[in-house]
Amino acid sequence: MKRIVFIGVGTRIAHIYSQITQWEAVSIAAICDPDANGARQRLEGKGADLSGTVFYDAGEHEKMLDDICPDGVLIGTRCNLHATLAVSVLRRGIPLFLEKPVGLTDAELQLLEEANSSRNNTVVSFPLRLSLLAQTAKKIVDSGTLGPIAQIQAVNNVPYGRGYFKKWYRDDSITGGLFLQKATHDVDVIRYVTGFEP
Repeated sequence: MKRIVFIGVGTRIAHIYSQITQWEAVSIAAICDPDANGARQRLEGKGADLSGTVFYDAGEHEKMLDDICPDGVLIGTRCNLHATLAVSVLRRGIPLFLEKPVGLTDAELQLLEEANSSRNNTVVSFPLRLSLLAQTAKKIVDSGTLGPIAQIQAVNNVPYGRGYFKKWYRDDSITGGLFLQKATHDVDVIRYVTGFEP
């Protein structure tokens, strides 16, 4: 049984939990979240057994990591906290699943680079490359049917854009702006489908 901990349990991390349990026996050893009741509800809604889960208050992630010594960490906080929290995990060499963006500033990226010098098992969430559309496009490109790719045109029609302008996502100091929130997916999918490096 793998013992994982969550730092921040948003909707996406709760969904990821439901996917993880399909592949491997996993227990949630601990959760660090400013809204423990909300975190509990989101995970229990996905079928999580939290009977043995220890809850830590916001800001107690270091204590949680030291107390639990988990097999893996999932970070699903607001974007402006990603880098600081990830550094705590990376310095301990614990496998990490990190929501994107990994950082909002060059200084944060530098800290992450230094903390992850061992290149331990870290995954940054870019799930759109697994969509049917991206998978189909990749098969077509890989087949050679199109010949050499000389130009790419991409359009990302987001039907749920209201959230980016009416909620906390609107605050660039928290999110890093709409480019980091949405365009990074476009760059990732184009890179995945074509094999091109930007």
